[in-house]
Amino acid sequence: MSIRTYATAFALIATLAAPLAAQDQRLQFIGYGGFNAPLADLQQTWYPDGSGNLLYRQFKSGINAGAGVTYWLDQNLGVRLDGSYVTSKVVSPESNASWSKIHIGGDIVLRAGSGSGISPYGYLGLGQVRMSESGTSRKANRAVARFGTGLAIGRAGAPLGFFGEAALLIYDFDQTIFPFFDKVQTDLALRAGLSFAVN
Repeated sequence: MSIRTYATAFALIATLAAPLAAQDQRLQFIGYGGFNAPLADLQQTWYPDGSGNLLYRQFKSGINAGAGVTYWLDQNLGVRLDGSYVTSKVVSPESNASWSKIHIGGDIVLRAGSGSGISPYGYLGLGQVRMSESGTSRKANRAVARFGTGLAIGRAGAPLGFFGEAALLIYDFDQTIFPFFDKVQTDLALRAGLSFAVN
């Protein structure tokens, strides 16, 4: 599925649900940064290092930054579209390679209102990741499943807020392009940022 297909599906959900929304519908823009921790080593081959130990390809933690927009259908249900840029490294016996990933996708967001100005929320959705390995022509696009939970902090009715969240991004590698990576990858993304809401 292409990015255009994902965007069309989420736009359709928002359009069909709009008549049910309250008059205080709001758009909420977000910007964030944080850390990205791959939770799987995708090696296919182990390497003897000459001393009896075995070495293998290993993904290292990196950083992420992104932005998005949420359309709140009511106080508790929203549709979010966002994109993020991730950098990391792969360490192997031969060399250390830099990687970049661009994530784009959409989520259904559920939040619990709170009079104290603290609102927990959760979301799930689909997306796509474009992976690039530096120094080579190897690039691939793969579908991504997205799950996350977070905490939003802000005074009721105020446009500016803060949030922190943790997300799991699950995808596999195209082995015709990346033959050594033979498992499904799960990235843990830890993010914190600002939100700005408009009527």
